[in-house]
Amino acid sequence: MDYTAFDGGMEPADHTPEDPMTGEDLAPATFDVLGRTYEISLTKARIDLYEQRHRPIMASFIQNGGAFSAAELEAILAYGLRVEGGPFVNPKRGMEMAGQLMQSNGYLAVLTAVMDALQRDCGFLFR
Repeated sequence: MDYTAFDGGMEPADHTPEDPMTGEDLAPATFDVLGRTYEISLTKARIDLYEQRHRPIMASFIQNGGAFSAAELEAILAYGLRVEGGPFVNPKRGMEMAGQLMQSNGYLAVLTAVMDALQRDCGFLFR
């Protein structure tokens, strides 16, 4: 499959939140797979699903000094993948996609995209 690099976000919409520190738009990172656009969206419900099967996100984040293991990062990404503006990807399929995205884009790019999504969608985790 063709996994293109993260494009850094969608065209900003009127409802796209801004980073309170920089004023920059916090649009989701998007990528294309076989002509379909996907985004990373980590809602409270998706975080809860992840944490039912894995370690609490903030426990890992704190223990690892603000990062995640590669396996944790792939799993978090898998739970946050959705068709742009549509339904979430099944986590099993998401794991396959997350592994490919990690290989294609590297750990740092994926970590940045996931952290942006966590801050944008689940800011309560950092307050």
